[in-house]
Amino acid sequence: MPRTLGKLVAYDSEPAPLVARLVSRGFTVLLACDEAQLLAIAAHERPDLVVGDLAANGSEPVAVCRRLKANLLLRHLPIVVVTERGAVEQRVAAVDAGADDYLVEPCDEEELAARIRRAIERACVSLDANPLTRLPGNASIKAEIDERLGRGEVFAVLFVDLDNFKAFNDRYGFNRGDEALRALGDIILEAIECPGNGPTSDFAGNIGGDDFVVITSVDRAEALAERLCELVDQRMPYLFDEADRRAGHITSFDRQGRRRQFPLMSVSVAIVTNEEYPIRHHSEFSQIGTEIKQYLKQHSRNRYMKNRRRRVDALPFLVAANSAPLEELFARARASG
Repeated sequence: MPRTLGKLVAYDSEPAPLVARLVSRGFTVLLACDEAQLLAIAAHERPDLVVGDLAANGSEPVAVCRRLKANLLLRHLPIVVVTERGAVEQRVAAVDAGADDYLVEPCDEEELAARIRRAIERACVSLDANPLTRLPGNASIKAEIDERLGRGEVFAVLFVDLDNFKAFNDRYGFNRGDEALRALGDIILEAIECPGNGPTSDFAGNIGGDDFVVITSVDRAEALAERLCELVDQRMPYLFDEADRRAGHITSFDRQGRRRQFPLMSVSVAIVTNEEYPIRHHSEFSQIGTEIKQYLKQHSRNRYMKNRRRRVDALPFLVAANSAPLEELFARARASG
């Protein structure tokens, strides 16, 4: 049996020959019969690449490319067009719409496999994607923040942390833990793309494990955090066994090896902006976000909090939402003038 090299989605008017060639070269191939199924499979299965003529069932290849690249989860998914239509204007239009490579049939089977492997490799290097959630990784997150700072943008960074994840992972095992991380990634994307938001330049990434980041505009940040918390409340309990879900907790071991009860998973969201205090480097966002998350973890579930640092004293002035009163923090802010 050939070694599996990657998971592909084939979308083609006559898929059988293409699928046979790809499987013979060691790829796992999922078949999409129409554009809606293509988008659904790509979003659910987290494939490495989309391949085919992209014209099945009357679809326009250029339009398919654009819709894939417009989707926040799929915009980094490489696309290789394999078609009999080789006119220069068609190639240019497909590449302009987001295709990563374009091959004209008949093409050599070995060359096709090499082009696909190379497209996957380029995507992995440029995206530095988390292999589980398929969201951009730490290097991409840092680069995105520093690029926006370099342009002089005012924006917000949401640091999203899944609370009580270790206890869930210990209780149910790594496979269920992976399912929880994928679910949180999907929830974050759904919160970003919820109806009424319109086109955005938001960015979502996975630092690693249960630590996620969203970059958005200042005016959207708190509403996005609130929506995210609501979705976690609605979805995450169903990852637990029914008995645990009804009990509202699970029994597991803490980091000191003590057996105790843990609440169901929730999220802490630290919102850090540069609207009132100059931030010059991604590390400053991270430092402030860590401080806020540490505070949030001492309180009950699904809290989000926004910081404002003032230019004069640089003391954190934290504005909380959906959380307990912050008399101590407000007193510090008042004392500072």
